[in-house]
Amino acid sequence: MQITVRKAQLKAKTEKSKEKARAQVYNMLSDMIDYMSYENPLPVDTGAYVGSMSLNPRGNRSGPAKGKRGRRKADPNMALNDMEARLTAGLDSIEDPLDGATIINKAPHAKEVHLYVRDVFAELRDMYGL
Repeated sequence: MQITVRKAQLKAKTEKSKEKARAQVYNMLSDMIDYMSYENPLPVDTGAYVGSMSLNPRGNRSGPAKGKRGRRKADPNMALNDMEARLTAGLDSIEDPLDGATIINKAPHAKEVHLYVRDVFAELRDMYGL
């Protein structure tokens, strides 16, 4: 008795696995966006912190860097909706989620927020084992 696995079979199974993994990575990133926006929303005072959040292809550290000085109080719902739309657009622009993604906050006061208010990046790392 013998079993033979053809190269074409392996290729098809590999591609199927990759598609499934792509969908899982995309869904995980989408869940992270939801977590920051709705499930456990980020703090909003002036909107500078959430306005500086972006999602890019892995290694891309670009994004807005809004400072809080001189800014008025922001409507939290509006600021979080804008952040969610920007992060979702960033996610949708990634060609292959298997190449990875970077969620970054370039606000000058981001470290202060992480130290004294809430470190959402540590929360996400813990939740998703990153």
